[in-house]
Amino acid sequence: MNKQVEQKGFFYSENYKKFKQYFIIILAAFTCLLHIFQFTPWFTMESIKFYSWHLMLGFIFVFLYTPINKKNPEKYAWADWILILLTAVVIGYIIFRYDYIIDIIQNNKQDPTFIVLGMFSTLLVLEAARRVLGWALPIIAILAILYAYFGTKMPGLLGHRGYDINRIATTVLSDQGILGMPIGVSASNVFLFLMFGAFLEVSGADIIF
Repeated sequence: MNKQVEQKGFFYSENYKKFKQYFIIILAAFTCLLHIFQFTPWFTMESIKFYSWHLMLGFIFVFLYTPINKKNPEKYAWADWILILLTAVVIGYIIFRYDYIIDIIQNNKQDPTFIVLGMFSTLLVLEAARRVLGWALPIIAILAILYAYFGTKMPGLLGHRGYDINRIATTVLSDQGILGMPIGVSASNVFLFLMFGAFLEVSGADIIF
């Protein structure tokens, strides 16, 4: 009779499960408060900065709730936390260096740091999309980026003058890229409706309605 092998390691322990549970609760409370106070007269931040917060918190929840290995989530939990840390560093840099980032975007300046930010932001978006939606959308996005860079080599009407890495990175991190209208709708409208629906469900008010 085969005996079930007990998995060992921190990510299989009860301490990690409790830590993850409390971390999610605190993060969820902070997320709700941030979105609520954004629409009050006492606490309002610039739209790009607000969208960056929304994106960063969304990435963290995605990496927590959709692990790399869904059958055995704890096996590669360390990789999920590395992505969470990378998200905090990359998107956090955009938030706390907001004026510097906006200056680069508006004046199309050359900056190696910004190119690195654009590359890592793109990878995080692709990985989050892959976990939630599968491979179809990330593949389309990758092809679009390759087309933007190698467009000069395309024949006939498909060809264009091409865009360098700096231009692509600037576009990705601007309001024409990942911080554009779709994430704006998600942060300003969709999230609030979902939060309201969750409050109704938890309080039992949905039954009354």
